[in-house]
Amino acid sequence: MLGCRRSETRADEPPPIEIKAMVHPAQSATIAAQIDGQVTSINVKEGTAVTPGTPIALLSNATVERDAAVAHAQLAWIETRLSRGGRAPRVAPVPQQSRNNIEITSRILQLKKERLDKMRQLRKTSDVTQQEVEQAEAEYLFVLRDYNQIRAGGSVAVAAAGDDVQLLRIERDKAAAEDKFAAQRRDLLQLTSPIAGTVTRVAVTAGQAVFPRDVVAEVSDVANVNVTGSVAPELLRYIKPGMPVQVKIFSVPPRTFADSIDAILPAQTDSRTATVVVSLPNPDRSLQSNTDAVITLRTP
Repeated sequence: MLGCRRSETRADEPPPIEIKAMVHPAQSATIAAQIDGQVTSINVKEGTAVTPGTPIALLSNATVERDAAVAHAQLAWIETRLSRGGRAPRVAPVPQQSRNNIEITSRILQLKKERLDKMRQLRKTSDVTQQEVEQAEAEYLFVLRDYNQIRAGGSVAVAAAGDDVQLLRIERDKAAAEDKFAAQRRDLLQLTSPIAGTVTRVAVTAGQAVFPRDVVAEVSDVANVNVTGSVAPELLRYIKPGMPVQVKIFSVPPRTFADSIDAILPAQTDSRTATVVVSLPNPDRSLQSNTDAVITLRTP
C-alpha cells in the first residue's frame, strides 16, 4: 500500500502504521552558472565544509570584464569633469566626423540591433538570461547614441554635455547605472555558496566552458535531516502533524529515534500520495542521505 502497512499487534489495541521512508538533507542548494564563461579556478572539493558566501568557483569572460572596466572608467571620467565644474581638460579640438565614421558606426549599430533581436528570441525559449538581454539592449543604445551624435555633427558619449553641469550630472547618473549593471554582471563570474553545509558534488573542471544554468556544484546541510515517506490517501485521516512517531534509520548499526511528525505535504498533481516529514537533528553527521528508514506511529 504505497510504502505503508499495519504491523502485527494485539487484538485489543489499534495496529501501528509503518511508513517506508528515506533520509534527506534538511537543506540543499544547487549552484549553477548564471552567465557563460570559462572555469578559471575551483575553490572547493567534495566534502569541503562551507558557509554562506564561501567562494566555490571563478569564471572568466573577457567581454563582461571589459565592459565592467569601461563602464567604471567612464563614470570616473565624468566625476572628474564635475569636480572641475564641468570643464574638460584642455585638448586639441575634435575634428568633424567623416562620412567613413558615420558608415562604420551605422554598421556597428546594425550588428548590435541584429544581436539584440537574436537575444530576445533566445530569451523566449530560456536559452539566455534576462540580464544578457538587458546587456544587449544597453550595448545597442550606446551605439545608437553615438550614431545620432555623429549624424548631428557632434562628438560621442558625454561630450555633448559640454560645460553644462546640469547635463553632465544627467550623464553621470546614466553612467552610474551602467557601471552598476556592468559590475553586477562581473560579480556573476564569482560563484559562492548560498548556504552553510558540505559540498556533495563538484560538476566542473578547471578550463571547462559553462553556460547559464549549467550545474557547477551542489551543497547540502546535513546538520539536520528530514525523514520522508509517502502515505496512501486512505491513511491520511489517521495521521496529523505533531503525532508522536518512532523513526528507525537503517544505518550501520541501525538507530531508532522518538520524535513527532513535523509536516504532511499534500499530494502532487502527478501522485495521489501525501508525504510525511519528520525532522531529526544530526550534529555528528552520522545520518547519511538516501538511507532507508521506517516511520512507525500508532493510531488513536
